[in-house]
Amino acid sequence: AAGAGLPPLAARPPPRLEEADARPPFLVGESMVNLPIPELRFAHDAQREHFGHLRHLPQAVCAAPMRGVLQLTIELIMGITPPAAVPTFRACLHEGLWYCHSGNRRLAAFRLAHRFAPDQFTRLMLPVIAADDAFLKGDANNRQKLTTARNGADCQGRWLFFLETGEAVGLAGPGGSEFGHDLLSLLPLPSAPVPPEPPSAPPEVPEPSPSPVQIAALAAATSKAEPPVP
Repeated sequence: AAGAGLPPLAARPPPRLEEADARPPFLVGESMVNLPIPELRFAHDAQREHFGHLRHLPQAVCAAPMRGVLQLTIELIMGITPPAAVPTFRACLHEGLWYCHSGNRRLAAFRLAHRFAPDQFTRLMLPVIAADDAFLKGDANNRQKLTTARNGADCQGRWLFFLETGEAVGLAGPGGSEFGHDLLSLLPLPSAPVPPEPPSAPPEVPEPSPSPVQIAALAAATSKAEPPVP
């Protein structure tokens, strides 16, 4: 459904595509796939960084009229925008590999979030769609979506370039860093919450000592109760 969010999932993450989650991608029913974030590949070779269709997300966290991949990544990592608030996107299987059928920029944000906060961002569960001719080659109404081959035979959707900067997500540039690395590395990553300490037993309250009046009254009562000595 339009505007539906991504289901929250938790698992131990892979740091790289080659070191994927111990659980490979698997189908959930006939229409969903559960897979590690690095296992989902980009269909596009390049993309503009900004998008306009996510404006309905919380406006308090976005003063700019156009949201971007880097901004969404920061909001995800810092917990400002939960993953479930990001509109879902679709995946398709082509030649044994899972590709992003739609939402390449959203995938880029999750790939970056996974890279810098791997314990928080691990897997995605997405709707599955067929890799049809419109996706593979394009048609009269749609441009070809699977263009990753333009980045070379070795790419196979592992990285995506951004036209504004020439940097890529998933591939380190000449300076040794990928898109957004300089800014994202400065984020104060939220730490895991510290579990509360178990409650301790309440301290024992000593019984109050009897007052002199109470002692005298007790002694008088005791003497009256004792039988007379013959």
